[in-house]
Amino acid sequence: MTNRLDRWKRRAPFALLFVLMLPSLAGCTSGMSALGEPPAASDIGVDPWPRQLTSRDNTFSVFQPQYESWDQGRLSSRAAVAVEDRVSSQAKYGVIWFTARTEVDKETRMVTLEDVTVSKADFPTTPDGGAAYLAALPKKKRHNIRYALRDFDAFAGGEVELRCARTAGEAEEAFRVLLALHAERWAGAGRQGVFEKPRFLTFHGLVQPLLLGQDALQLLWLSVRGEALAAMYNIVWDNKVYFYQCGRKYDLPPKVSPGTVLIARALQKAMAEGRREFDFLAGVSQYKMQFAGATRPLVQVRAAWPSPRESARRLLERGADWARRLRGRRTRPAADDADEKAGF
Repeated sequence: MTNRLDRWKRRAPFALLFVLMLPSLAGCTSGMSALGEPPAASDIGVDPWPRQLTSRDNTFSVFQPQYESWDQGRLSSRAAVAVEDRVSSQAKYGVIWFTARTEVDKETRMVTLEDVTVSKADFPTTPDGGAAYLAALPKKKRHNIRYALRDFDAFAGGEVELRCARTAGEAEEAFRVLLALHAERWAGAGRQGVFEKPRFLTFHGLVQPLLLGQDALQLLWLSVRGEALAAMYNIVWDNKVYFYQCGRKYDLPPKVSPGTVLIARALQKAMAEGRREFDFLAGVSQYKMQFAGATRPLVQVRAAWPSPRESARRLLERGADWARRLRGRRTRPAADDADEKAGF
């Protein structure tokens, strides 16, 4: 009787997903652009991922699908899914695999899914250490992360410690570690880190105790044989983790990426704590795209009456933007190389 009950519990989310997902996926527009071309400007009106569905006490979050094959108008894909209910504060994570017929709109460069069929679901009822999340990533990303974890374990020889600041004293220690590693990372790229600015450093010295008092500060650092190799500064709010700043030791063997390992550990921690989301914030750095399961557009809106002052401000803003782009073209290779080597 127990075995049957366990099997039913394991299959229950799949049954609910099957009922809910078919109409939802069939009626939505995929975030993938047709023929591999960039999405058109009209895509901004498309609902962002993850898409949320509600059934009684359950809320299903369906993350952006990752396609596996697309041949003769038939799509095979998979998507990560999170389920939350009122009984438990811990979200349950899983992966669904589905097939669908596709209709391509070449003018908007978007794809509509029809006749969706859920063919498989891996939906464990207990935390899986991130296996479901990893399975939802594209094959190349999965392999890169697994190789990074394997190489780091070989380098560390089992002497790895992940620490999280719980007290004011630990937060001060963690922040000192972060400052040193952040400066080392950017010095290796021939650039200055943001914490080199006195006003910026003073601000964070004032705000961190306030965040810690609200259980909103997360300072993590990864050590091997007692030496800190990577550190991370996150903000936790509304049951979401916001990745803010990081640093890592620069002088390490080529295949050792403590930044990648620290992000993987932070993601596992977030899943174990039932966090709704891990947000890498703005930017398309390689280390962010390596782990991100979906992206959302950032839009800035400014409303102002027409005036000479406003016209002058817009001209200055355009000039500053042009200067940043020009400077970015000259320095971008070094920054990208630093990101790649840092694992961040």
